[in-house]
Amino acid sequence: LTWQAGSAALGLAGASVYWLPYLLTRGHLVIQAEHLSPASTIIRLLFPSSILTLLFEQKPDFSVHLVLHALPMLLLVAAGMAGLIFLRKPGNHTPIYGALTAGVVFVLLTVIATTMEAQFLGPLSWRLLYFVRIGLALTAIPLFVWLARRTEKWRWREAGVALGIAGVLLGFYFGSPLRNVVTLPQDPEMDDVRSVWQWLRDNRSDEWGRVFMQDTFMTPPLEKKLALSHVLALTAKETGVLQLGAVYGLVPFPTARWSIGEFGTLFGRKIDSAQELRLVPDLMRLANATHMVTADPETGRNLLSTSKFELMFQTGRYSVLRLRGRQSQWLMTGDMGDLPNQENIRVDLSPGRIGIQFGAGSVPDPLVVKVAYHPFWRLEGDGDAVLAAHESDLMKISGLDAVQRQVELVYRPPVWPWFISIAGWLGILGMGLFSNR
Repeated sequence: LTWQAGSAALGLAGASVYWLPYLLTRGHLVIQAEHLSPASTIIRLLFPSSILTLLFEQKPDFSVHLVLHALPMLLLVAAGMAGLIFLRKPGNHTPIYGALTAGVVFVLLTVIATTMEAQFLGPLSWRLLYFVRIGLALTAIPLFVWLARRTEKWRWREAGVALGIAGVLLGFYFGSPLRNVVTLPQDPEMDDVRSVWQWLRDNRSDEWGRVFMQDTFMTPPLEKKLALSHVLALTAKETGVLQLGAVYGLVPFPTARWSIGEFGTLFGRKIDSAQELRLVPDLMRLANATHMVTADPETGRNLLSTSKFELMFQTGRYSVLRLRGRQSQWLMTGDMGDLPNQENIRVDLSPGRIGIQFGAGSVPDPLVVKVAYHPFWRLEGDGDAVLAAHESDLMKISGLDAVQRQVELVYRPPVWPWFISIAGWLGILGMGLFSNR
């Protein structure tokens, strides 16, 4: 038990660079738990199910094919538990480690994390289930080690190599359902995406604000492969524009509540009424989005019918729209109005840094920066100004000096979690060397 407790402590320390930042900023992040019941979570852990099944809480249809695909996971979990049930003998503790790990994983992640806002565990989502599946599979390793020691004959070694090769080959088979729905670069649907990217590359300007990209994920037409893809999340990387809307993975910032564009939405809203259409320009102003790319043809037509947008480019299902009469403005007043004398203020943005220079005229107070607030942003320079979260989840600077002409914001996460992680990994290495001796 002492070795197990020490190993757990060192493992927790080694992973601190991942979980400590979430713990330090948990009051300012949006991390949504799945709120699945323990029973449904265990079903999803052991039986293969698609992303859509997890998202829409649908139970997979029971079939021989489903059971066949579930057998490897079921056998690995059973092998992990077998160490505790059948192999507990004096002086033979190796298999028990796997069983203990499997039990902890089940209790922690199927009972606690799925029914609570367990933010201390980091981002909780359906993706976590896949990591748990890998962890449960690894718990079978001690049993296999024990079996190898019991049968130290050459033919068993050959059988182990053969089983390893067979496992790799079976991985391609079990991964085939995913490959069937993944969009490949050579698929015809990608031609229009590349055309949009090329137009953005050729026409982008420093005078633009952000470009809101309506994500193709679960956006009509749903019969297309791209309806299961977040490929437009690569737009910033492919074109160099400042991107919003299409993302892949988790967005823990509070602004995710109104800045995501998947499931056929714009800014997290279904644009299915005249009232919602009128809100889009206001939301674009709040996010400093001067352009928009719609993936749903009907949404593009509805926006153009309001006369608030100008069609800049169109190919296939995609329309590139510009918000008429709107210039890039990265700052606004505390009541979310436009700043007077905007032309006298210069804003320089780069990854992890925002520089603001004020020209002639009074300095507005408070000042809202159209960037998602995060506790790791720091306000540099002299003066008593304070950085905090605005009601819109953007950054608010209060207490600016009337004579202050320059403000600099720097994203600076703490580095000490790295030192804890390094110390944890050194401890793990040392424990391994010591145990071998």
